[in-house]
Order: sequence, then structure tokens, then C-alpha cells
Amino acid sequence: MNLFQPRNKENSPDDDQVTLIGSFADIIAQGVSWKDFFRACVPPRIVWTSVDCCCLTDQSQAPIDHNYAVDLVVQVPSIDSKQVLHISAQNAQAAVGTLAGLLLLLANGKDELELTFQSFATQPRHPFPPLASDTGLATVLSAKHKIVAVRLQFVDVDDSTCQLLAKTIPRMEYRQCTVEGLHQAVASNQCPSKLTISCTLQEFAKFGTGLGGNSVVRSMDLLLHFWLQGEPLHDFCRGLEHNLGLETLVIRYLDINDDGWTMLFHALRFHPTLQTLCLQFTDDFVDNFRRLTPERRTQRTQVVLDFLEENRVIQNVTWPIFQQDQELMDDIKSRLERNRGTGEEREHS
Repeated sequence: MNLFQPRNKENSPDDDQVTLIGSFADIIAQGVSWKDFFRACVPPRIVWTSVDCCCLTDQSQAPIDHNYAVDLVVQVPSIDSKQVLHISAQNAQAAVGTLAGLLLLLANGKDELELTFQSFATQPRHPFPPLASDTGLATVLSAKHKIVAVRLQFVDVDDSTCQLLAKTIPRMEYRQCTVEGLHQAVASNQCPSKLTISCTLQEFAKFGTGLGGNSVVRSMDLLLHFWLQGEPLHDFCRGLEHNLGLETLVIRYLDINDDGWTMLFHALRFHPTLQTLCLQFTDDFVDNFRRLTPERRTQRTQVVLDFLEENRVIQNVTWPIFQQDQELMDDIKSRLERNRGTGEEREHS
């Protein structure tokens, strides 16, 4: 099967620069798989997918006149396999067709896949190609169910692409990205079931209240490199108060003050579905301030105890041991055991 033609007419198809014959839809129709395409990009070959965009496995060979690059990491969890493909283009718009085509190729495979798209950590972030401009992509992704997780790292995501991914990918992760439309995506009844976000305070403030209402996020993992407090925390707690579906909430933060601690547990006291709450620091460093005075350890543990008096659903609550009052921990454990027993009764009723 001849997938390529030489980029320069005087060269052969086996040369180091070739052009894809036809479109990605054409090669998919011919039965070409992701593995076939990836093998074709093995160094030193550069595969041109359009006039301004190419794919390669050796990043050092990218054309010097290209100003845009994004890496695609493809993982097959079932066999612990990982492949990395570099996409090089004149700009983000020039890479749209190639990224959309690669997603179609991957979605038509047999294996469930986890994908990572990552760029260089610049300020401002490099734009992620606006995939929503490919009108057929959402239909294919929704129908095939082969791409089960997507991680975006160090990119700027526009509103329409955010909505497309939210509707079609069950597990989404944004790592230090700038994202437009995340509030609407989180609030939608078509959002991912698992959402992982590592972000700045400015990004965190964008989506706080989105958890209320119709949100169908079941698991949320937040990695926050800032002090969790003030209006952003207030908005986040307001969203939690109206949330009806979250089952697991993990929050890693630089620190949280006593008022913020109380506010968070107060917001969750009547939550109907939350089963696991995990509060941690973003790093393992422990100083005397974080250890808290005995009085503050008692205060924080009592807040958790009061929370468990009202919430009969949650089954696991964890927070740093050096911020616990050990004299109250037996009461905490007994209430969690009570909730676990109640949960088992509900399952069998």
C-alpha cells in the first residue's frame, strides 16, 4: 500500500521527506492504522500532511521555518505502550487538519487510548489548534469510544475546542493551561465524568461555580499551586453546595486557612453523592506553620466531626495527619464506618 509520494519529484518514495497521498479519511478507508502511520514517521523520515504541517518522530529535524509545535503522546494502558509523535507547522491553524486527522486515525483503532498533547511552557501559552473547526470530528469521537482520556499541557484552549472535548472524552486533564469555556463545560450535562486540573489561581477562579446544577463530573482532582482562599474558594464552595453528582473530590493546595477549611466542609455537609474527600498539600514539605498549634488541630478536626454528624453518605475523608487531633480521630473513624454500613444497606435495598 503506497501511502506517500516524494516531496520532491526527482526523489523516491523512500526518501526522508514524503507527502501523504490523499487525506486522512482516504487512508483510513484503505485500512491504514495508527501503527502503520507511526512506523512511516520513524527517523529520518518527515511526513508532510499539508503544505504547512508535517509529522516526525525526531523533533530536532523539524523545519527551521516552522513557528509552531505540539507533541502527541499515545498510550495504550492495557499493554503499557507509549509512542510520541511531533507535529510541526507554520502556526496552530495550519495544524488543525493534521491533529483532527490523527484523532480520526486513533479513534478508528481497536485499543482504548490515552492521549497527551503538550507544548513548550511559554507565557503566554501557545494556542492549541482549534479542533472544533473540523465539523466531523465530534461525531466520530462520540461514536467510536476508543479515546478514553486526553491530557492537555501548557497550551491555550479556545472555547469551542473545550466544549468539543468535554462532550466526547470521558476523562479530561488540563495541566497548567489557559482554557476558555471551562465553566460552561463543567456545568454542562455533557462534561467529562473525570476531570483533573492543575492550574493557576486565575484559571481556578474561572470554573468554580460551574460544578452546580447539571454538572455530571463524577471525579475531580485539583492540583493547585496557590493558597486556597478568598473569593475563588467562595465561588468554588458555592458550586459544591448545588452539586448533585460528584463522588470523588481530591484537592491539593499550597495551604488553606481556618475560615476556608470551615467553608469547604460547610459546603459539602448535605452533598448527596460524595463518597471520597481527600485534602493534601501540593508538596511534601512540612514546616511548623503547617503543623498548626494543638488548638487549631482540634478546631479543624472538630469541623470534620461536625460535618460527619450531618453527612451520612461520605465514606472516606483524609487530610494531613499532622493537622489532626488524634484524640478525636476515633470518633471520626466510627462515623465513617457508620456511613459505610449505611451505604452497603442502600446498595442491597
